[in-house]
Amino acid sequence: MQRIIPQWDDILRLVGSLKLGRVPAAGIMRTLQVGERPTRLAQAIADFGRIDKTPHTLTYIDDEAKRRATLTQLKRGEGRHSVARAVFHRKCGELRQHYREGQEDQLGALGLVLNMIVLWNTLYMEAALDQLRAQGYPVSDINAPANVPRCCAATPGRHRS
Repeated sequence: MQRIIPQWDDILRLVGSLKLGRVPAAGIMRTLQVGERPTRLAQAIADFGRIDKTPHTLTYIDDEAKRRATLTQLKRGEGRHSVARAVFHRKCGELRQHYREGQEDQLGALGLVLNMIVLWNTLYMEAALDQLRAQGYPVSDINAPANVPRCCAATPGRHRS
């Protein structure tokens, strides 16, 4: 709070200028950093951002369910990235287009392929579970199709043809 209060009026002016589009981003960046060192205004904004992070961090430390949910979400993201790396392997993980639109097209195509893999895995696993049920095997709720994309995204190389 010691850094925020003296800079509060400048913080409000900066936010207003940003919201109204009166100052370009480059001008704001020059305002926040002089040479290698952040200005007092930048330090105050950083401290202000920490205010909201503190309760979140304390809740994360104290709440085991929140930690598990966060880790589950991280694992899903890592699983998706590992599938993307496997699909993108032929190009050695490099964007070959030299212009921005071409790179966006290439990444968009990669996203489309990943979504198709997840859809195919979901349909395949749902059909496999239906067949197991029809043959009289017990299928627990943990294997329900709503959970299938999570397990397939986390295990690259499986259930793909």
